[in-house]
Amino acid sequence: MFHKRNLPHLYKDGGTYFVTFRLFDSIPVELLQAWKADFEKLSSSIEEVNVEAYITLQKRFFQKFDDYLDTNTAGEHWLKQPEIAKKISDKLHAFDTIRYKLRAYCIMSNHVHVLFSHFDECFLPISRRPKNETPLSETMRLIKGATARYCNIELGRVGRFWQEESYDHLVRSSQEEENVMQYIVNNPVKAGLVSDAEDYPFTFVASHFPL
Repeated sequence: MFHKRNLPHLYKDGGTYFVTFRLFDSIPVELLQAWKADFEKLSSSIEEVNVEAYITLQKRFFQKFDDYLDTNTAGEHWLKQPEIAKKISDKLHAFDTIRYKLRAYCIMSNHVHVLFSHFDECFLPISRRPKNETPLSETMRLIKGATARYCNIELGRVGRFWQEESYDHLVRSSQEEENVMQYIVNNPVKAGLVSDAEDYPFTFVASHFPL
């Protein structure tokens, strides 16, 4: 998604994050460029100190982004294959209790939503960390790097699998966490894939978040 250069990228030690990552080329470049231009035009009128207004605008554009992913039938949809979805779910669970506490995820046909509470003690020391990498971006790099490799092998292909950037949002309250979890769980219903969220095979919800 889009970030205003001079506003803070919200990161909090031990924070809970809603992250969405997608297949490479799942949204046409020209459409993304048009959205980015609209976003930058609207965000330019927001005062630097008005973080809440900026977050509200970012959420609005995220919804446009996610709606497109849910309804676009073009492009690759490898993640709907059970063996591919399993490789992704296995890796998300592999980091549970090691890099984060996994709260929920949903693997759609061309993108993934995941909610987790991050642990900061697991990241590389500053001296070994790539420039501008945060603990969160490091975790996402590890998830996406490993799953891209495994999925490409399964598919018998080479080349880019995931789009480089991810959308991430710092969840700032228990109510917002509940709202995000409901959004993740209901994504397959909203996309018309199932009528009942419990029927979708590629969703996980932690036990304290019943469906």
